[in-house]
Amino acid sequence: MNTAFLKTTILVIVLSKVPFIKILLPLIIGIVCYGIIGKAFLGIGMLLFVLSNIVLVSMAFAKDYFKFKFKFINGICQTLTIITLGFGIAWLAHFKNNPLHYSHKIKDSSKLLVTIIEPIITKKKSYKTMAQVEAVFNDGVKTKANGDILIYFTQTSAKPAIQPGQQLLLQGNYLPIKNNGNPGEFDYLAYCHRKNISYLSFIRPQNYIIAKSQYFNLRAYFAGIRLKTISIVNQYITDPKAIGIAQALLIGDKTEIDQETWDAYSRTGIVHIIAISGMHMGLIYQGILWVLLLFPFIKKRKYIAIIIALLGMWYFACVTGLPASVMRASVMFTFLAMGDILNQTRHSFNLLFASAFVLLVFNPNWIYDIGFQLSYAAVIGIMLFIPISKRWFYSENIVIQKGYELIMATTAAQLFTLPICLHYFHQFPLAFMLANLVAIPVTSLVLYLEIILLLFAWCSPIASFIGKLISFLIVFVNSCIAWLAQLQHITIFNIYICQWQMYLLLIITALGFVIILKRKVWALYIGLLSLMVYLAMQINHHLTTKQQAFFTAYHIPKKTGIDIIVGKYYQAIQSEPLDVKDVKNAPEPARVVHKAIQPKNLAQVIIDSHYQLSLINQYKILEVKANALRVPNIQAQFIILTNNTKADLSNLANSPAQIIADGSNSLWKIEKWKEEAKALHLRFHSTAESGAFKSQLNL
Repeated sequence: MNTAFLKTTILVIVLSKVPFIKILLPLIIGIVCYGIIGKAFLGIGMLLFVLSNIVLVSMAFAKDYFKFKFKFINGICQTLTIITLGFGIAWLAHFKNNPLHYSHKIKDSSKLLVTIIEPIITKKKSYKTMAQVEAVFNDGVKTKANGDILIYFTQTSAKPAIQPGQQLLLQGNYLPIKNNGNPGEFDYLAYCHRKNISYLSFIRPQNYIIAKSQYFNLRAYFAGIRLKTISIVNQYITDPKAIGIAQALLIGDKTEIDQETWDAYSRTGIVHIIAISGMHMGLIYQGILWVLLLFPFIKKRKYIAIIIALLGMWYFACVTGLPASVMRASVMFTFLAMGDILNQTRHSFNLLFASAFVLLVFNPNWIYDIGFQLSYAAVIGIMLFIPISKRWFYSENIVIQKGYELIMATTAAQLFTLPICLHYFHQFPLAFMLANLVAIPVTSLVLYLEIILLLFAWCSPIASFIGKLISFLIVFVNSCIAWLAQLQHITIFNIYICQWQMYLLLIITALGFVIILKRKVWALYIGLLSLMVYLAMQINHHLTTKQQAFFTAYHIPKKTGIDIIVGKYYQAIQSEPLDVKDVKNAPEPARVVHKAIQPKNLAQVIIDSHYQLSLINQYKILEVKANALRVPNIQAQFIILTNNTKADLSNLANSPAQIIADGSNSLWKIEKWKEEAKALHLRFHSTAESGAFKSQLNL
């Protein structure tokens, strides 16, 4: 993949005027096709690739009149070639098709040689880090391997003294990563797989030894720099309300941001400010460039300033850990800088698409990354909208003009990212404009001040003053955002659009600009057709919602979560209420997906010290509590076993009831019930093994 990346980069530089949108779209189609149909059609893809290239070679040697007459065949074959290349690249990028990936070699008895590549994070009951697998030992035989693994050290009295760059030899409890199986939940499994992670491991102090105290690994090296940076930030920015935002702005570390601050930024639509993205990379690049151009010698040789600015930007990008949004921004600014050096800035859209092409060749999984999608949507919106907005207003006052451009850029970015945000986050912040006007200028200043803080960390008086100034500015922004977030009706919640509706809205938005800029009638027709399809899907969703009625037992580790949903209403019927975090992870996404966003008493609930019985029409839902000694035979349709209840299933022999063991139970207890249910011919469902249980209700 690295060779392909280099070759593609060279190709882009040489053919900088090629309309890359014609290459990018087929590549994306090929990558998405692999995601939908998998490797089952790999043979067909390879056959199409060979056949299309045979036709292309044949056409190259054909006579001119034949080429002209059948030029459409040439175009079709070129498109097919790129689609199949995208399919092949996506196949190569999947860890299951990598014979060296540790997931093909790991066993319960395996030992892993790993390099720590992330600083240790303190969790509620453990210490978390990520490691790169170097080798797998099976029966004393060492086999080279690759891939990443999540490691959880069991919490002891002291935090493990493990740093990025250390190599460990460990033998722990290796568990494949899986989802909880709740409707509408975040697909954590796919997220990890696309990051080359397939297992997690729980390690006790006696299950690992330090093989090497320091082993050079590029990812570990930059993780070490992040640790040093965090140390400096924490030394001079002492206000606990400011540390989290300061770390997020500088290196993308959001672990210290408290939930209240995060919710406020989310409600006002400015989470992008505290996630390292294109704005931050642009500030770094433009800031270095501006400083360098102050020197007359460099000003006469602008290309030197551009190259140095790019190197500085890429170093900063590596320190952040190179997430997809940072890679996107860095590659894009690199291509735009190349265009500036070669005096081809008028091809900015082409350079933008070329950067996307290179990124997807390097890692096709980024097409599914939300940050990647949001970044490109925002930049395309800004590049389309800003030239139009400049025709509407101009002021010689630079402050007014810059303020106007900021408003227009924010509006454009929000407009183009709106469909993506609605699909993934299910909310629309009405105060995004005002919040951005406050937050963007101040956080930009904070970012520059933090860089200055790092440069003057050797001088304690100066560093202390800068730290206090940074703290003041961050606390000021947090206060403003918290005030906005508390306003009533500031955010529209519980919006749901499916993936296809998201695509339709993106098409409608893009065609709207084509109509405005190019006055194309075909764009109007396609836009209206897309709008009609979108509205038809909305009507269908509305009708489906009115007719729905079902019961769901969620899988929530250590907790019980039960919902009844009828139409647009829901009722949580578990005996103990869930905390806010658990609600956000399980019931809430399911309710949003099913558009059941209004609470209502749908069932009669009878509470006992040992049981809870919920009645809705002819249906009985029985929750068996921990202290129950037996399961009463009350002809319930659904029986939920919770909290390792002492009750056995002996008096339910041949019962038609559906037995459900939820996430509040231990695995050993579930296995015991499973065997008992099999012997008694009972229907048994474990949410730990099979995910949430959902059943239709005929009301």
